[in-house]
Amino acid sequence: MPSNPEVINKIFQERKEQLEQETKDITELVKNLKEKNASKESFSKYKYFEGLVGIKSLWAEITESLKELDKESIVKVYTGIKESYEALLPFYEEFHKERVKLKIRYNIIYPLEETKLGKKREKQLSEVKYMKLNNEAEFIVIGEKLILQYITRQTPRAFLIEDEVFVKTHEQIFDSLWKIAKQ
Repeated sequence: MPSNPEVINKIFQERKEQLEQETKDITELVKNLKEKNASKESFSKYKYFEGLVGIKSLWAEITESLKELDKESIVKVYTGIKESYEALLPFYEEFHKERVKLKIRYNIIYPLEETKLGKKREKQLSEVKYMKLNNEAEFIVIGEKLILQYITRQTPRAFLIEDEVFVKTHEQIFDSLWKIAKQ
């Protein structure tokens, strides 16, 4: 005896309901995956600069980005031996003119023997402290950016890093050194 045609309809309806449930499940899975990807930690930004021309272009970029800083920001600079910044002093003047114009404060730790330059900076919305420094590399925290640079070797190099962990870590290092540096 042949099967009841209603059985075929029932099988079809069950399969249809199963497909609808699978569609809902897949839609929910896709939604969850999209949310997970959106909440993923973003990548850091890094730029590498080489040679004096490269480092000067870094500072041109930083000078331009001063406009984005919060007026309560303080630029924090840990220098090194005099040779670590001396060749860039004329170029830094553009940075300081723009910084002062925008009323952005500046804290710097210079080598003990650099009092003349320190006095000049103190007149430019700056606070200056001194330490015995033997390092060739310097670091600068500017808002959400960190600069690591040296110019004392044959090929000067610098990194501009936009990474919250690196910035906050170097800011903590600077703040600790600032507490023990001499006025």
